[in-house]
Amino acid sequence: MLEDVSQEPPEVPKIEYNEKPEDSERDEYISLYKKLFEDEKGSYEYPKLKKKELIKMVEFEKKWSFNNVVQFRLNAYEVSKLELETDSPQRTSRIRDGRGGITGGIASMFISGPRSAKVLSKDQYKAVLDTKGEEEKKAQELLDKMERLPKKYVHTVANVVFQQLFFTMKDDKHEIIVFEINDMRLSYQARPQSMQAAVSVKELNAQDHVTPNSQHRYFLRNTGSDEKTQLVDIQYETNPPDNPNDLDSVAKVRLDSIDVVVLMNLIDEISNFFTPPEPVNLSQLKDQAMEKLAEIQQDASQRLMQAIENRRRTLIDVVHTSEI
Repeated sequence: MLEDVSQEPPEVPKIEYNEKPEDSERDEYISLYKKLFEDEKGSYEYPKLKKKELIKMVEFEKKWSFNNVVQFRLNAYEVSKLELETDSPQRTSRIRDGRGGITGGIASMFISGPRSAKVLSKDQYKAVLDTKGEEEKKAQELLDKMERLPKKYVHTVANVVFQQLFFTMKDDKHEIIVFEINDMRLSYQARPQSMQAAVSVKELNAQDHVTPNSQHRYFLRNTGSDEKTQLVDIQYETNPPDNPNDLDSVAKVRLDSIDVVVLMNLIDEISNFFTPPEPVNLSQLKDQAMEKLAEIQQDASQRLMQAIENRRRTLIDVVHTSEI
């Protein structure tokens, strides 16, 4: 229903886009566009849409906004449902040819075709224009409800808690470091016109598995004495309800005290872990392969010569004389 009704005619005057439609223009457009529908049962039909009417529709669509065109097409669809007495009008798939001449006149005497579509009264037509679709009503009701809700009203909440997380870095030989994260919390709150997201970590430890008999088993750990204090607390909020400075968004980051011990050998191991291997020298491998192939060929040639020189020679002489 929302597809283009036709290709743009070659001679259509240029009109300023997004013009506000007049009521008379709206009514004329609806009366033309509804002719594109038909009753699938064939009980009722609209007059055939003429070429000049089609051009007129395109002229209207060129100067109106997309929302206006869609709304008027939906109105035409609702009007056609009532005038064609069908719940699901179909787009006209073919151009109806009027019966004419002697054959058409005789046929019309014996065969009754579809009747002309009904015409709505002014009150019925006005009711269609004032009536919105069910989905549009629900969406508008939801928007109205959201606008009436208090700014601090929370309609969606999501919380994720990880009591303990372990992250181990190891190569093909041994473990390098082990991270331990305790009590990690992720939260999200959605309000009518804003949202808030937060991430917090209670405890973080990183253990050295490289240095033997190290005096600093944990090279990274929090030292906060207050059990209620979070090591890391990050909050991000858009359109805060309490916003005297008229801010669009607010970000807060809080870090508690943390101990960090720098171990050079551990840094070297981590650096080696992320260092990519040296690129392979293909030319060197090719030279080595060619040398090995030459050795195999030479060895095979020598073995062949030895086999020829040292082969066994055997003479078998058989004479058979038949009896006379």
